[in-house]
Amino acid sequence: MRRHHSRRATDRERGAVLFLVALCLVPLLIIAAIVVDLGQMRATRRSSQSSADLAALAAGYYLSGHGSSSAVADPRAACTAAVNSLRSNIGDLPSAMALDCTLFPATVSSCTVASQTIAATGATPYQISIQWPVPNSVLSDTRFSGGTGANDGTSACERMKVNVRRTNAAIFAGMVGITSSNAGASSVVRGSTSTTGSGVAALLLLERVGCGVLYTSGGGSQGAGVVVQSAGASNPGVIQADSAGVVGASVSASGPVSCTTNQNASGYVVYGTALPAAGGGGPSITAQNSSDGTVGIIGIRGLATGGRGGAVAVTGIAPAATAGGVMSRTPADTKYNTPVASGGNAQITTLHAAAYARTVGAAPVGYRVLNGSACSGLKTASTPVTQQLVYVNCANFQPDTAVFPNATDVIFTGKVSVANNKLLSLPNVQRVDVRGCTSGCSGGGDYAISIAGELRVNTGGTGLTAPACSTRAGPGSGGATTNWARIATFGSKFAVTGTVRLCQTALYLGQNQSTYTRRAQTATNTSPENYPAIAACTASLPCPSDNGGPAGIDMTGGSATADWTAPNQLAAQPTTAQLATYPFEDLALWSESSQPSTVKGQGSNRTEGVFLTPNSSMTFSGQGTQSVPLNAQFISRTLNISGQGTLNLKPNPADAIIVPIAGNLSLIR
Repeated sequence: MRRHHSRRATDRERGAVLFLVALCLVPLLIIAAIVVDLGQMRATRRSSQSSADLAALAAGYYLSGHGSSSAVADPRAACTAAVNSLRSNIGDLPSAMALDCTLFPATVSSCTVASQTIAATGATPYQISIQWPVPNSVLSDTRFSGGTGANDGTSACERMKVNVRRTNAAIFAGMVGITSSNAGASSVVRGSTSTTGSGVAALLLLERVGCGVLYTSGGGSQGAGVVVQSAGASNPGVIQADSAGVVGASVSASGPVSCTTNQNASGYVVYGTALPAAGGGGPSITAQNSSDGTVGIIGIRGLATGGRGGAVAVTGIAPAATAGGVMSRTPADTKYNTPVASGGNAQITTLHAAAYARTVGAAPVGYRVLNGSACSGLKTASTPVTQQLVYVNCANFQPDTAVFPNATDVIFTGKVSVANNKLLSLPNVQRVDVRGCTSGCSGGGDYAISIAGELRVNTGGTGLTAPACSTRAGPGSGGATTNWARIATFGSKFAVTGTVRLCQTALYLGQNQSTYTRRAQTATNTSPENYPAIAACTASLPCPSDNGGPAGIDMTGGSATADWTAPNQLAAQPTTAQLATYPFEDLALWSESSQPSTVKGQGSNRTEGVFLTPNSSMTFSGQGTQSVPLNAQFISRTLNISGQGTLNLKPNPADAIIVPIAGNLSLIR
């Protein structure tokens, strides 16, 4: 009987357990539903925060002036960049999503505009909005005295807020009447347009994606690598690299890849080894401080876009690299080739068309014509050329010792070849037009001008002696020489294995066509360059082109030497009106060539002025000291220094292309 009673008790207990389980199942399912749906909300909040942060950083690039060649804030472009970022980073964002960024201004003259929030349409299930300006009241935070922090700034126009929220259908919460949840995040970016320094960029490197943009293997036992000196009491040395620091011009499906190797073992955009102890040690790339203590600047766009930066500071480069923006070639185009319709002088366009027409046309009236036997071995001591206007009708002009003492205007219908121990002297010339190679243009014969002996331009006097160009300084640099010259060539390189003296001379190396074409890439993912979106190629901030032709500089050989100064008639930055009279003021070289340019050998080179090779990689190598202690600015695609030399730059702000250095950007909320 006892055993039967125990069995009945056990049966009753089993029924109780089932009842308890049934009783608890509903709240347990409710709790599980809440947990699952809360997890979904947390995931939505995290992804929204990430998307908002990336969009705000993209906006900050333009708020801080990096998207403008004049470092001016552009709220409209900032908004557009934020929208594009959201499209790229939110995988399920509807393609119909639209947000009218044109409601924001393209430039900010003063921060008197009222705060405005623009909401996106067609974004369901997302709710997206962008606010600009962002007043202090939006930033209010009890952790800060007065509600804002030191990094928040004082101008509402420096700030933009991106809001991202998503409505999710309930997974299990519908069991308790909750049909949806909404979660999201916001991010506020501050972009300061105050410049990080007022120095002129002595080195402006225009490569937009690659690594090894500025590279030096040191300075050997004697040299110091690259040294950019202070240009004034408050103008520190400045080096600027436009590269985003990614591999090549193409990208993988997952986006750009940060540099690993390209010209240097670590894939840095700016890379320099430490100098050997015998050479004094220290970095081989230096941007010096100014006398007022303003720190030198090595600005790299890669640091602002998540790409590769610069080599280790102090041992390889000094100072440490900072985030920079895109400077591009635009300031050079603005100074020397703004269209007449836009209020400029279109100097390069005009020069190209006029000079090319002169080299392919018949001899103008009044010109002394040299041809036939004068094309080879001309000795002007026995066959004087005393005229001011000279037309050289030779496929290849090969003088012996030719001095044109009075010539102010010389036209060559072919190429010019000055052999070893031979001389061509144009001591008082103002205009020189060279057609260049017209036949047999291959290998060593493909050039416009080849100098194995010596070429003298605007050296003054009778041309029988060769004074240094420092004695031919113009009023703009404290001298008295008012004669300046310009040389235009077409289609082929300028090759030097001997000596060139180009005093107050602008050299234009044009393409073999009747009209000028700016060679630049203005769209991404377009052949032949196929730049990725991160390169940010635009009409106002163009990328370098691979289609610029062969008309570059090629200085090679053991004794190659250049004494070269740009026209310098004015002691300040020229106005538009002054550029009509002095169209190439401060310009030493303009070449659209995409072929590498080379300056190497044992010779000494002294160059002053602005050297613009925006599509070309330039290499300095050999034993020669590329000493530019007074006044030079190089605007090139890349620059490589090797061997024993020193590239020593000190641009004068009055004689350089002014490139504003945009400010910093940071997330503040």
